[in-house]
Amino acid sequence: MEQILHTKGGEDEESYAKNSTFQRSVFMNVNHALNRSIQEFCQANLAEAECITVADLGCASGLNTLLAVESIIDSINKECHNLNILKLPNIQVFLNDLMSNDFNSIFKLLPSFYQKLEESYGRGSRSCPFSASF
Repeated sequence: MEQILHTKGGEDEESYAKNSTFQRSVFMNVNHALNRSIQEFCQANLAEAECITVADLGCASGLNTLLAVESIIDSINKECHNLNILKLPNIQVFLNDLMSNDFNSIFKLLPSFYQKLEESYGRGSRSCPFSASF
């Protein structure tokens, strides 16, 4: 099964990271539903939350994984603002996929991802550790 479902790692022209524009467009089309779900979750749970755990099951590799996480973080921040919650919860992210997934390509993108978070929400505004498993 893994041989059928695997994606090509790395960053060359045949890699999943370079050939996942369709998946990106699907995400962009359903992102409003994700944001609505996060809004409902936050309204019910955010007042007591010190940490929110996000799991991307079947994350593959490349920028699409971080695009989804960034959207989730942005939605949580908007809800904190809407609900006048001053102490933002920490967010921890668990990535999960097949053993053949190129998690290294995702982790190489994290410094620029963290820099983007810092530019958007301020230095030290939250902790957002990532971990990966298969």
